[in-house]
Amino acid sequence: MKQLETTLSAQAKMLGAEFYGVTMLENIEDHHHKIPHQLLNNYDKAISIGMVMPNSLVENMINEDYDFAIELYNHFFNEVIVPNLERTALIITNFLEKSGFKAFSLPVNLANFNQQHPEYFHHLIASYAGLGWLGKNNRLVNATYGTRINCITILTNADLEPSETVENGCKQCTLCIDKCSFGALSGVPFHPHHDINDRCNSEKCVNKPIKIEPNKRSLNLKCGICYTICPYNK
Repeated sequence: MKQLETTLSAQAKMLGAEFYGVTMLENIEDHHHKIPHQLLNNYDKAISIGMVMPNSLVENMINEDYDFAIELYNHFFNEVIVPNLERTALIITNFLEKSGFKAFSLPVNLANFNQQHPEYFHHLIASYAGLGWLGKNNRLVNATYGTRINCITILTNADLEPSETVENGCKQCTLCIDKCSFGALSGVPFHPHHDINDRCNSEKCVNKPIKIEPNKRSLNLKCGICYTICPYNK
């Protein structure tokens, strides 16, 4: 259904998204345990929607006034990016249902995926949906926007064509690994069988980029040097 894909992509971009892509859920079968099993019976595809964080916010995080930059980044992510992603996903989900398909939007900060890194699952989906690749810092990396893309996932059974994946552009670069003072990043190349902790030791990662606080599912960035330093950020 080329017309449906064109409509969904245009709708996402009209609502502020920069990226739209589709992948088959079978591509992430090693991570199906992170999705409630009843959902897998109704959906066979995942739509990935991506919005871009302004470069100025990322640049500020490597300046001297680090505490202010972190506070600003956390506020922008939680109060601007997340609500807009979830609003966009809601509108697209409703559109799909009105078109006769099943659809289910997964929250950005769904703690069941990973208590410390819930957005990793969305980045994994996005990498298979052609929005970029998973870098050595476990973040989605895009050749144009670097690590500044934040994503949300919509499960569906709509007749959509899967997007082409993107070649991993990290190659021999180890900047994020070298700059991690705690040795949390293993440098192991991405493999679909891997869990996030195979590539980033959360016990060593004292910065814990994503933290789920009691009764408040939000991002609480403490460091983030491993993705602010990425040379693709520009």
